[in-house]
Amino acid sequence: MKQKIIMIFLMSIMCASIVSATTLYDFKKDADSYVISQVGQEYFDDNFEYLGDKPYPEDTPDSNMRIAQYNHKIKVGDYTEDIKVTVWFNFKDGIWEIGNGYNTQSEELPDCISDNTKCMPFEITRERAIEIAKENGAFDDAEKYTAKIHYFYGDVNSYVWDVTTYKSALNGKGAIIDLNNGNLISIADWQVSFAKAEYNDAISTANQQNEPIIQTPPSEEQSTSSNTNLYLIIGIVLVIIIFFVILFIKRNKNKT
Repeated sequence: MKQKIIMIFLMSIMCASIVSATTLYDFKKDADSYVISQVGQEYFDDNFEYLGDKPYPEDTPDSNMRIAQYNHKIKVGDYTEDIKVTVWFNFKDGIWEIGNGYNTQSEELPDCISDNTKCMPFEITRERAIEIAKENGAFDDAEKYTAKIHYFYGDVNSYVWDVTTYKSALNGKGAIIDLNNGNLISIADWQVSFAKAEYNDAISTANQQNEPIIQTPPSEEQSTSSNTNLYLIIGIVLVIIIFFVILFIKRNKNKT
């Protein structure tokens, strides 16, 4: 029994220390410094938007892991996309330090100081990336496609064009293309057991985008008409109720 009490007491102290350290610690300041060390101050100021920090997992407020996140606002030609960048923190020896404890400091963040081609400006437009994918057979028998910028890990460790084509919601091809020189990094068939959600919003290869169903608010005339009908129904119901009340009263009087 004493051991259980001691364990509960120690865990309470540990949780309290994490909460206290979390309250006092400036995650944004250190996360900013880390991102700047990877991309440079000017680039950071122009292209990064701080989204905030939160525990990881999010439903565990006293977790010893936390993440700070940014939108990296990427623009290539007329195309823009926000890539979510994550900086990891873990609570160790009474202090917060950058990293998740498994040799990962961040996600979706390239080292542009060592290689400035990993950050903007990028040379290959979305239209050119689609052409390259077509030239390499990615669009053969495809009925739909998407073309987005993703972070590619491994030897590349940078942003790439990801052109995904769909023969159906369950299979197709994926082409990964270098954002600077247009080199085809990889192309491969893909197949899944469950329909990809992205399929619904993918673009037709006939260049006809799926048109969303737009629900327009009722016009003032329609709204007025609906209200009039509602009042009419309520009025009729009230008249019927009053009629039966009067009838009930009369019957009671006749009985007496």
